[in-house]
Amino acid sequence: MTHSFKPPQKAERPNAKNVEPDLAINTGESGMTTDIQYTEKKTRLIDLTGKVFGRWTVISRAANSPGGQAMWNCVCDCGNETTVMGNNLRSGKTQSCGCYSRQRTSERCRKVIDGVLSTEHSLYRTWGNMLTRCSNPSCPQYHNYGGRGIKVCDRWMNSFADFVADVGARPSPEHSIDRIDNDGDYAPGNVRWATRTEQNRNSRHNHIVALHGERMTLSEAAERLNAPYERLKYFLRTNPDFLSPTCKAA
Repeated sequence: MTHSFKPPQKAERPNAKNVEPDLAINTGESGMTTDIQYTEKKTRLIDLTGKVFGRWTVISRAANSPGGQAMWNCVCDCGNETTVMGNNLRSGKTQSCGCYSRQRTSERCRKVIDGVLSTEHSLYRTWGNMLTRCSNPSCPQYHNYGGRGIKVCDRWMNSFADFVADVGARPSPEHSIDRIDNDGDYAPGNVRWATRTEQNRNSRHNHIVALHGERMTLSEAAERLNAPYERLKYFLRTNPDFLSPTCKAA
């Protein structure tokens, strides 16, 4: 008796995305035939049309993003329309076109301090410039502040009113905020109102000397000695131990 052998047939996989195999083992006479059938896995798209997420209202479906993410045409409560990723809507990552954040900032700035609006307060620009120097890398002065690790304390970072309460009124138009420790942060206990001359004397680049056992800048020593600054500076080049801050007072 002649037996014919039928080799296993290889199932052709359909050229489609989202497919998964269904394995079915057929036990015929030979017991060797295995059929693999593929069925398409259907992904259900949740229709977000008409739903509200924060200040967004979904208008209609939009074309997928280049990465294949579902996109939706949305309108913000303020009237702005744009396309938003569905995942960002459902997760709450986006709440508005940006108007909500701007509104909160505006509300904080509208607080009345010392009888005037925050934005009209005489110290508002001082506070804003301080934050910018320490937190905005695009600021020309950032390398001398935030770039050196200088920060603004959380109390002042989050509240202009607290900053005003802690530093007090500006003594005169010639005074500005100065850090006592130039390597320290902007924080209560490390700031003062100082004139430009006082700030220059407190610069980390100053030449520190000692006069009668008291540490001071070279410009202060020149004033105490009633000597021209440049002449005293030249004298110290050839007499470095004179007024040296490391020498003990006699």
